[in-house]
Amino acid sequence: MEFSSISCGGKKMPVTVRVKDVMDKSVVLVGAEESVMDALKKMLQSGVWSVVVEKRGLPEGVITERDILRRCVVKGLNLEKVKCEEIMSSPLLT
Repeated sequence: MEFSSISCGGKKMPVTVRVKDVMDKSVVLVGAEESVMDALKKMLQSGVWSVVVEKRGLPEGVITERDILRRCVVKGLNLEKVKCEEIMSSPLLT
């Protein structure tokens, strides 16, 4: 996919950006039984906003930083006690 122009302040500006040039191909995995705190630490260490949750070696769901905020932090849950599989978005859409 390529974009040939962008709109900036009402003016179209030419630009060519290939998605493959800007997408991040690295995937950070976390086990379904791991704590949400472990998932958050992996996100921070890897500089990513989300992790793929795996169970028995297969991708089962995804957790984003926003998921952690909405499903745990706002509710006052202990991130060390909540398992990733409890808050992951599933099934994965590909």
